[in-house]
Amino acid sequence: MEPLLKALDHYLAAVEKRPAADGTRPDLRPAMEQLESVALEHAPSADAQLRHYLTQRSYRKAYHYLRGEDHLNKAGNCGRH
Repeated sequence: MEPLLKALDHYLAAVEKRPAADGTRPDLRPAMEQLESVALEHAPSADAQLRHYLTQRSYRKAYHYLRGEDHLNKAGNCGRH
């Protein structure tokens, strides 16, 4: 799951980037495409909770889960985590 954790880390770091001084926002597409590719590869073999996070695109929750920090995840609208 190391490639998935790295892809999640890369994506979440890109999301946190501030707009440039001229107001342009960072392009998230490359990080998102990489993450979706890795997530699709790992989702079928993932346990049920991680698979749920990935299919719902709850990427921050998946990141915490993989790092053993699932206690940081708040309940979502689905009634699960």
